[in-house]
Amino acid sequence: MQNPLEQRIDRPPTTRARILIGAAAVVAEHGLRGSTGQAIRKASSISRRTFYQHFPNTEGVMCDLYVSKMEALVEQVMTAAAGEEDPRRKMRAAMDAYIDFQQAGGRLLIRLQTEAVSPDSMLSPIRDGALDRLVALLSG
Repeated sequence: MQNPLEQRIDRPPTTRARILIGAAAVVAEHGLRGSTGQAIRKASSISRRTFYQHFPNTEGVMCDLYVSKMEALVEQVMTAAAGEEDPRRKMRAAMDAYIDFQQAGGRLLIRLQTEAVSPDSMLSPIRDGALDRLVALLSG
C-alpha cells in the first residue's frame, strides 16, 4: 500500500494527498491543537468545499494522517524483522527499525505521538492498534 504522503514522481498528488501534505506541514509547525481547518486548507491550496468533499472535519484529516504514519511504522518494522529467524536478531532488527522510524519522523511525528499517548485522544485507538500489530509480530 502506497503511503498517501508519498506520490509517484510522474504524477501530481491527488487532492486528498495534498490535504494530508498540507495538514502535515501545519501540524509540524503548530501541533494538533493549534491546527485549524482554515490553516490546513490554506497550506493545501484548496477551498472549504473541496476540503469537506474529502474529509468530514479536521479531526478526520488528523486521524488519516496518523493512520498513514502508523501503517508506515508497522510496515518498516515488519520488513526489518522478516529477514531474521533468530528471535533475538528479529527483536533487535524490529527495535532498530522502530527507533529509526521515530528519529526520522521529525516534529510531525513527535507532535502526533505526543497527542496519541493521551488515553482520551482521538489518536489513541490508532496508536493502540499499531502497537498491538507490532506485539503480535514479535510474539509469533
